[in-house]
Amino acid sequence: MLHHSNGATTIPDHASKHIDGLWCRTMEAAYEDFPDTAPSHDLVAATPAEPSATAAGIPKPIHAHPMCAQLALLTGFFVKECDDEFICLDVLYPKATPDSISECTHHQCTSGVSAQALAAELWTYGIDEELGAFSQLPIFTKSKPGTDKCHILFNNSSNNCLNMCSIGMQLPCPAKHIQFLRDACIVSSIDMVSFFTQLCLAADVADFWVYDSACYGKLHTRHMVQGNSESLVITQAFLTHVLGMTKSLHGKLLAYINNVYLKDMASDEAVHIMDISIMLCCLAAANITVNMWKSLWCTTSGMEVLGHSWSADCSWVPFDHCIMTLQGMDFPATVSSIWRLCSGINSISEHIPWLQVLLAPFYEATGKVRLTKADQDALHKLWAALVTRQQDMSYRMDIHAFNGEFMHMVQALNWADDQGMLGVYMTHMPATLRELILTLPVNATLQQAMDIVTNHIEAHAQAHSSNAMDIGAIDLGSFAHAPVTRNQRARPKDQTARDRFQVLKNHLLTEGVTEAQIQDRLAKN
Repeated sequence: MLHHSNGATTIPDHASKHIDGLWCRTMEAAYEDFPDTAPSHDLVAATPAEPSATAAGIPKPIHAHPMCAQLALLTGFFVKECDDEFICLDVLYPKATPDSISECTHHQCTSGVSAQALAAELWTYGIDEELGAFSQLPIFTKSKPGTDKCHILFNNSSNNCLNMCSIGMQLPCPAKHIQFLRDACIVSSIDMVSFFTQLCLAADVADFWVYDSACYGKLHTRHMVQGNSESLVITQAFLTHVLGMTKSLHGKLLAYINNVYLKDMASDEAVHIMDISIMLCCLAAANITVNMWKSLWCTTSGMEVLGHSWSADCSWVPFDHCIMTLQGMDFPATVSSIWRLCSGINSISEHIPWLQVLLAPFYEATGKVRLTKADQDALHKLWAALVTRQQDMSYRMDIHAFNGEFMHMVQALNWADDQGMLGVYMTHMPATLRELILTLPVNATLQQAMDIVTNHIEAHAQAHSSNAMDIGAIDLGSFAHAPVTRNQRARPKDQTARDRFQVLKNHLLTEGVTEAQIQDRLAKN
C-alpha cells in the first residue's frame, strides 16, 4: 500500500527486502527490473485545514449506515496509482504460501519447533510479520472480567515507510502527551464504542486497503482491520480531521488512535461542560458512537491517560498494574521483543534510576540479526537487575497518590473562591454530568446542545449555591496532627504530615485566607 505526496514518485523499500533468503532476493531482483513510473495525475499536498485544488468539488461521503462513518479525509490524501505501479506492488506482496511465511519467520525464533509454531499461527490467521520499528508508547489494556491478564499494546507503525507519514499524519509522541497535560486543570476522557469497526473507507480510496489473508491471498475491504499496521495511523488521521473542524477546541484536545481527551486550563467547569457538548456534537455529526458510561467527565485526579495516572498537580505516573505487567514480562529472547522491552521501560523512565545505563546493552543487542545463546546468557543478569530496579517504583506510587488527593482538595478551594456558584464537592459532579450528557438528543444541533448545557448548569448552580465549599470544609487539623500511616519507604524523610500542612497553609494564604482564619479552624479541631 503506497501513498504519494508532494510529487514523490519513488517507491520506498519494503521491510521484507532486508530479510535474507533466496525468496527475498528473487523478489528484489524482480522489483528492480521494473522501470520507474509517474503518478496517474498531478499531486498536490493537502491538509485538513486547506483543501487542495485536486480535491475541490468532490462531495463529502454520504453516511449510509448509522454505525459506520466514512473516512472523512480529502481524496487528495489517497492517490490512485497507474497499472505499472500496481504490478510493482504485486511483486512486493506476492500470494502468501507456507514456504514464504517460513522464509520470513526463521530469523525470529531460536529453534525449529518454535519457528514452525509461529509459521502455523501466521498461516492460520493471516498475520503479517511485525515491524522492527521502535515503538513510541505502550498502551496497557485492562484485564477482562474473570481474568487477571493484562496485555500491552505497542505501536509498531510509528516509523513504517508504508503508513501515512508522507502526508504528516503521524501518531503523537509521548512528549506531546506530557505537554498536553502540563497545564490541564480538568480532563475528560471519551470512550468510543468499537471505534475500529465504526470506520470504513470511502469508495474512491477503497483500493488502497489491501492485506494478505493466508490462502485467500490479497483481499480488499472497505472496513478497518485492527490487525493491519496502517489501521492506527488512518484512525489517527480520521480523528485529527474530524476534531480539527472545531476551532474553539484547538489546544484542548488530544487524540491518540481511539482515545480522545479534552482539557480545560482555567478550572472553569462551566466552560469545560460546554466544550464537552461541542465535541459530542462533532463526533455525532461523523456518526461516531460514544460510550457514555465508560467515559469520564470533569476529572481532576486519578485520570487514566494511556496507561498512566494523571492529576491536576501535573503528576504523570504509571499504575501499579502497569508496573506489575512490565515486571512480569518474559525474558526478551528475540530482537523484536527487546525493542518492545526498551519501549515499555522508557515510558516509565523517570521512575527508574540509571535506566539508560541498564538499557545500553539491550540497545546494543538490537543491532544483531538474531540473538545467540551467548547473547541471551549475557543479558539474563542485566534483565534481573532491571526487574529489581523496577520494584522501587511501587514505593513511589503512594507519594503521587497522596499528592493527587491533596491537590484535589486544594483545587476544590480554588473553585470556592473564584467560582462560588460552582464550588460544590467534586464527588457530586460525575453523576450530574452523566445525566446532563445523556439528555442531549442524537440529532441535536450545536446551538440546542449549548442551550441544554447552559440551562442545566444554571439550575445545578442555584440548587447548590448555599453549599459552596469554604475554609471549614477542609479538616486542617487532620493534616497537622495525623499519624504517619503510609509505608515509610514511600515518602522522603522530610515529607511529614506537618510539611504537607505547611504547603496547604501557604497556598491558602496566597488565595486570600488570613492567618487568623487558619488558626481559628485549627483551634476548633
